[in-house]
Amino acid sequence: RYNTNGSLDQTFGANGVRTTHFSVESRANAVLTLSDGRIVAGGSAAYDNVASASNFALAFYSSNGVLLSKSVTELSTDADAIHTLLQQPDGKLLAGGSMRLPDEGDDFALARYRLNPAPATPFDFDGDGRADIAVYRPGSTQTAESYWYLLRSSDNSFQAVQFGRGEDIIIPADFNGDGKANIAVWRPSSGTWYTSQNQAANYDAVIWGQPGDIPVPGDFDADGKADYAIYRPSNTNWYIYRSSDGGFTQQQFGVAGCLPLLGDFDGDGKSDLAYIETTDDTLSWTIRRSLDHTTDTTVFGVVTDKVVPVDYDGDGRTNIAVFRPATGKWYTSINPNINFAEQLFGQNGDLPVAADYDGDGAADLTVFRPSTRNWYILKSTDGGIIGQPWGLSTDIPVEMAYVR
Repeated sequence: RYNTNGSLDQTFGANGVRTTHFSVESRANAVLTLSDGRIVAGGSAAYDNVASASNFALAFYSSNGVLLSKSVTELSTDADAIHTLLQQPDGKLLAGGSMRLPDEGDDFALARYRLNPAPATPFDFDGDGRADIAVYRPGSTQTAESYWYLLRSSDNSFQAVQFGRGEDIIIPADFNGDGKANIAVWRPSSGTWYTSQNQAANYDAVIWGQPGDIPVPGDFDADGKADYAIYRPSNTNWYIYRSSDGGFTQQQFGVAGCLPLLGDFDGDGKSDLAYIETTDDTLSWTIRRSLDHTTDTTVFGVVTDKVVPVDYDGDGRTNIAVFRPATGKWYTSINPNINFAEQLFGQNGDLPVAADYDGDGAADLTVFRPSTRNWYILKSTDGGIIGQPWGLSTDIPVEMAYVR
């Protein structure tokens, strides 16, 4: 993106430029600013990694160039490409281009898309695009009341909310698609989800799951809302209650002893089925990408590491990453040339609470130090460090909800 004087706009993407990888060959032919401020680029992406064959390709960005999601649409097995984009008054997106049939040449091609809302920033309870520092104080007994303590980044105000009880598991996510994380818990004894999305009733209660299940509230249907989803270790099945249509998906994906992961590893706007398992002294990550339904396994980390998959480079894709408590080092898969980036930030005893606290679309390396009750944030925007006292040494940082 350029300024009016022809110089690159340094507030956009990385030094004014944002590139997005689809496959072995991809091109952007059209760009459009949507009514909600998002930017969409349309073009082509190689089909099945064959450069001579391509699909319709769309990439969605925030106003400052953070990749939000991407998608491909197969019209034929030859060369398809978008050349122009238009948003209709009803909000739908029209993409015009060409479709090539084998031995028949090019035809006109027109596709229309329903646009989903932009995904909320994880752990952003006030909707300002920045994660809020927050802790959860569980009840002293299984049935005792639990409390949430939030430090709102929008106005630096403090909020205390009684929600849940001692036995509950915290599951903060945006369940109603309003761009804000909802306070929410899952009750293992009954399989009930309690979410704070209904202001009139104070909470919604939905039974989905059973004792022994693990809640994984991802957006598996790309409608901008977290779905009620659980992983069942006893049979390695996922059970997903889709918010888009009220339908239900059951999928076997896992092995004995593994733990489910939450993340969009391919950047298509949908949470992927993923799990972590120990192999000897190492960690194995297995991910089924919703973009092309392929499954990859990557060895990354050791058994004593904390698993912290979030988007550290702002490309819209969850990164494979671990935090090593003994050394305070973070290892992330953001550098494909060396396969990982290493960063010392923290010390023995710290808890990893990475999230996007500065609103640039990339998660900041962050630790909570129980011994001093301080949070330390290494800002990805400028490398500055923020220290903020918040919570008690026995509190559970909310940003650890999906750390394994």
